[in-house]
Amino acid sequence: MNRFLLAGIIIFLIIMPALFYAFFIPVDEETTPLISQDEIIMDPLDGGWMKEQDDVIILYLNGTNYMMGYQYGYFLHEEIEQFYRCITEYFELIGCSYDDLMYYWNAMKDNVPPQYIDEMQGMMNGSHLPWEHIAILNTVPAVLNLYMCSGMSAWGSATTDGSVLHFRSLDATIHIQDKETGTYMQELQAIVLRNPAEGFRSVSFSLIGDIGSWGGFNEKGIAVGENSCKSEDTTLSGMTIAFRMRMVHDYAETMDDAIEILNQNRDCAWNLFVSDGNTNTGVVIEQTANHVYVGEWDDPVESTRPFYPIEDVVRRTNFFIEPTLAATQRDHYNIRGFRALFRFLFKHDIYFYEWQHYKTFSRLIKREHGMLDLETTMDMVRDVYIGKTNLLFRFFQFLGSKQDIQQWVANPKTGDFLIRFASIENCAHENKIHSFNFYNLLSSD
Repeated sequence: MNRFLLAGIIIFLIIMPALFYAFFIPVDEETTPLISQDEIIMDPLDGGWMKEQDDVIILYLNGTNYMMGYQYGYFLHEEIEQFYRCITEYFELIGCSYDDLMYYWNAMKDNVPPQYIDEMQGMMNGSHLPWEHIAILNTVPAVLNLYMCSGMSAWGSATTDGSVLHFRSLDATIHIQDKETGTYMQELQAIVLRNPAEGFRSVSFSLIGDIGSWGGFNEKGIAVGENSCKSEDTTLSGMTIAFRMRMVHDYAETMDDAIEILNQNRDCAWNLFVSDGNTNTGVVIEQTANHVYVGEWDDPVESTRPFYPIEDVVRRTNFFIEPTLAATQRDHYNIRGFRALFRFLFKHDIYFYEWQHYKTFSRLIKREHGMLDLETTMDMVRDVYIGKTNLLFRFFQFLGSKQDIQQWVANPKTGDFLIRFASIENCAHENKIHSFNFYNLLSSD
């Protein structure tokens, strides 16, 4: 046989299976993403580490988005799966099934930036968990249109040295449990440090399994956090707030950068806080799918009765103050007084309770005004959550109305932050405080 013909036959036999697979084997586009180029690397664990310090999990992620996702999945694969079971069991109880969550993911996935899809794929490969589990964990922000969390930015005359302080309370029930292992959701938290190949270094305070962020700050001194709200003006066609806050950590160099990122491609109802450690200022953002308000402490909106401003402080619980946005969530602007109490008692209207939270928060900020530092802020917030200056809110809290699983306050300029976590039996505000410095953590291993 001609040697050239023989060589051609051999080459054909070698490449034919690859051609057949490429052209005739279907790809399930609804679940598994295309393989990222970042996957072609020598060591996906390069530079990543995980440790426990003062009983707190600290995770350091390094490299490309794929590498950071792989490191996350590799080091915390058991905890990610436990959190997945916690979430799916909880949402099943409130009427949101696995199929519903996957529907939400498929509705929103095209708005997730490709670098975070790469990161999710890295987490899938590092943890050896199904893609659907990773997708659902990162779908949760799209369905948390609830009354959760509180936050504040304080600076200037409100703090001891004029530096900006950023506070957030992550409010959620302490009774969500993985029935298979007995692990409670509040046990599945970590401080996540990121050193991305493209972007700024950052720290976020996370439930384990989140590629997005629920709050933190970056090396440029930009801090961000959120509170969820109810509204009729929502869409699944936007980008969830967790991914937008992740983008702030990765790419925002100034407050204006952060505001621009947060206000693009909106989805649900959120109160957001941005603090700038370089200019020592803060703003509050109220947003829904079609409406946005960005305000400083002395914006006239902050004085709309019954609400009132506090110098050099913006704060929120779980309702809107700007009238147009408020109209998307309630047909009554005023949420204090006997009418609000009547609606609360007989119409299951939650805003009278939220007014009590706002009032308690505001009273204690005014009491500590000018004396706020990291320690004083955490002491003040503890008093807020036990209802120290408001007997009615104290009664609500005694009934377990608003539980918190994580609270933190940071100086985004110096990198100092205090944080506390809920335990199996106690909310975060009842537990001990952990002290860290962002830059010290970055240099440790």
